[in-house]
Order: sequence, then C-alpha cells, then structure tokens
Amino acid sequence: MNENFDKNKLVKIAFWGILFFIFLVQIIFTLNSLNQIRYEEVAESIRNVYWLDQRLVYDGVSSNIGWYGILLSVYKLFGFNIFAAKILKLVFFSISIFLTACMLKKWLGYKKAFIPLIAIGFSPSFLFLNTLNVQFGLDFLIIPILIFIILNLTFKKNFINFFLNFVLGFILIISLVSYPIFLFYVPLLIFLYIYIVKKVKKISPIFHIFPLIAGIFLLFPLAIFYINNSNLLFYDPINKSGMFRGAGNLNLSLSNFLNNTASLATDLFITGKSYYYEVLAPDFSHIFPIFSVLAVFTLVGNAFIKNKTLRKILLIVLITSIINYLSTGFLLNVGIRRNTPIIFSFYILYVVAFYQFFKINFKSKLIKNVLFLSLLILPIHHLLALPLNLDNMNKKSKYQYELYFTSYETPMKSINIVIATAQKEELRLDCIKTKKGYYCRFNKIYFLIMGVCKWNSLSCKKVLGYDPKKNKYVPLSLKLWKNYYWEH
Repeated sequence: MNENFDKNKLVKIAFWGILFFIFLVQIIFTLNSLNQIRYEEVAESIRNVYWLDQRLVYDGVSSNIGWYGILLSVYKLFGFNIFAAKILKLVFFSISIFLTACMLKKWLGYKKAFIPLIAIGFSPSFLFLNTLNVQFGLDFLIIPILIFIILNLTFKKNFINFFLNFVLGFILIISLVSYPIFLFYVPLLIFLYIYIVKKVKKISPIFHIFPLIAGIFLLFPLAIFYINNSNLLFYDPINKSGMFRGAGNLNLSLSNFLNNTASLATDLFITGKSYYYEVLAPDFSHIFPIFSVLAVFTLVGNAFIKNKTLRKILLIVLITSIINYLSTGFLLNVGIRRNTPIIFSFYILYVVAFYQFFKINFKSKLIKNVLFLSLLILPIHHLLALPLNLDNMNKKSKYQYELYFTSYETPMKSINIVIATAQKEELRLDCIKTKKGYYCRFNKIYFLIMGVCKWNSLSCKKVLGYDPKKNKYVPLSLKLWKNYYWEH
C-alpha cells in the first residue's frame, strides 16, 4: 500500500514538474524573441493603444479594442515597456496551461494525461505565437480559460455562479474584439454551455443567463461612450473595414483558395512561410508526425461511432475547423494567424483519441502498440523540434522593423536613445528617399515616442517630421493622421 502511495505521489510530482518545465521553455522562447520587433507588433501593441488612450481608434482595420484596452491598462498601471505584450502573454500562458493541465488530469487521470500535456505544451505553433508582441495566437491562451469556466458552472443560485457567468460573458466579448478569429470558437463554446446546462438537472439556468448577457453587452455602450470616433469600429468608409473584419480582403477566385490551401499545408507539414509564422519545424514537419495524425483520426472515428456524447463534441470541433478553413480560404494573405482554430481543434481531437485509446478492448496487441506508438510520435517530434525552433528565433525576421529599432543591440536599447534625445531637444524624423519618392511612415515611431513619454511620465520636446509636400520639417500631431494628411 505504501508502494502504491509512493508511486502515485511520484506520478503527481512528475506531472506538475512537466507543467513547470513547459512554462520554463515558453519563458526561454520569449526571452529569445527580444532581439527584434516587427512592423505589426509596433502598430497593434503601441500605436493603436496610444490612440485608444486618446479616446480614438486609428482606423477601421485597427478595431481590436479589447487587446488595446488590456495593454493600455498595463501601461497605465506599470509603465510602458516595448515588450509588455510578451510579458502579458506569458501571464495568460501560465494560467491557460495550468487550467489545461487541470482539465486533462480530471478527464484522463495523472498517468494518462502526461503525453497529451507534453504534445499540447510543446506545440511549435503555440510556443512561437506566444512570443509575438501582438494578439496573434491569443485564442490558444484564452479559449482554455473559457472552457474551464464553462465546465465548472453548477448553476446554483449563489454569487459565485452569477459572477462566473458574468466573467464568462465579459472575457468572451473582450476576446472577440481583440481578434476576429475568436468568432470561430463561438459555436463550440455555446455547445459546451448547453451541454453543462443539460447535465445539471433540476436547476434552472435562466437566472444565470442575465449576468452572462450583461457581461457580453457591457462593452459596447462603454466603447461607444469612451471612443469619440466609435463609428469607425463598425465601418470605416476609407479602408472599408471595421470590427470583426480587420484587414481581411475577400478574393473569391478558386486559384486564391488553392494557393491558401497549399500555403496552409506548407505551414503545417513543411516549414512556416506565411505572414508572421516563422516556425522552422511546425507541428507536423519532417513527415513522421503524419502517423500521429492518422492514429488520431482512426481513434476519433472509433469514438464517433461508439460514444454518443463524444460524437456531438467531435462534430462541433470538426465543424469549427471546416468553417475556419472555408472562411479564410478566400481571403488574401491568410497564414496560420487566421487558421489557429484548425490547430487548436486538432489538439482537442488528440486528447479525445488518447481517451478513446484506453476505452477500447483491443483484440490485437500489435494494433494496440502501433496506435500507441503513433500517438507518442507527436510529442517526441515536438521535443526534437524545440532546439531547431529556438535557434531559429535568433534569426532576423523579414518583417523586422529596422528603422529606429536596430541602431543598437536590441530594440529596447535603440528606442531608449530616441527617447533620451526627445527629452533633451526637438526630435527630427527623416524620410527615406527611394526611386519612387519619399517614404515617410512616421505613424508608428511617432506614437511610440508619445506613448513612452506619457505612460512613463517623461517630459519630451516637440517631434517634427520631414514633409516632402512642404519641403520642410513640420510638427507632428495625432490630428494629421486623424484627417488622413499622412498615409495610414
């Protein structure tokens, strides 16, 4: 009996030890990403946040006010840091992976949850997207939290359940207005919510719906009241965009759809090449993870046939992937950042496959061993991919923002020099002269300077930019971009 107790205790220690190791690896990946900053990272994590601080949105494309609002709160509470968004993602990751481990442990038990936890925690896509200073991949971090809340609702008439429903609604709407990709998860979350409602017998959930709805709709009147040009959130007539659409442009040609399909396959099975997905060895690279994929669909097919409860969950997960694939397939410049629900759905299927494996009474040991080894291939692949992808983090990104951010060893040191100058004297920003004319994109660096000075309570001088139209340096101001004098 003592032996069993010791073994169980060791298994628990090992399980939580793996969880700690996963978090440590994510920290290492994040620290190795501080060597550069990309164009969209500056726009989505700094410029647009400053505009929100001025009670404005930059334009209809820049409508992810949930993300901007969270970052603005961080900057106001703790001061500005160029990589604060990465730290924020680490905080979200620590919560998300812990809750994921709790759910796996509850459903599979400590021993059986080992392999799925390793597969999920060391996913190359998760590890990389979590290092970006932008909201891409935020669904990987938030959806597990929402699922955990739903699965723990009891619908009892007490403050905790009313509060959890409100929090569920509020986090959901903040997520939806942080990045439109969250829309694809709504059917899955609704299904889980209904499933829990049906599971809890003799208790009416009607009173819990009100705090849920209040949590969802609270944001809109607040946003409309706070943001002076809130009309752009719904439709921007200049760039024909708005909330839940971002910069996605439709192209309904078959060739575009096929090109996006080929690009997605390359990203998943060969190497990351799409927009902002710079992963050398993605989740199913180097051929051999295909055995895991085949094993997953074999076991999921078995679960679909034999388990009525799982059948509904599997259907909604598959529908989530298919809708995501078909919806984004006709957009321009898609990439993994708009197809993360496909990867997320696969890992749900992987967990279901692992669960089903232990439910089957195998008549053939050979088939049992082949299936188990096939499932094991995926986490082994992820562990082997770690050093390759970590080394790749140090390479220069083709999306790197070089101007103003590469003067010294790191972006932070480079921008500190700019800020130090802005505190001493008038700062003059120059355009780059090209064959096509002057390149004067001050819309990121200017608002970064303004943000740093405001959020860190620094006294800064005027910032001027060279204006080719007037052939002289002019004082820069938010109004110039608001009126579209400068290019957006």
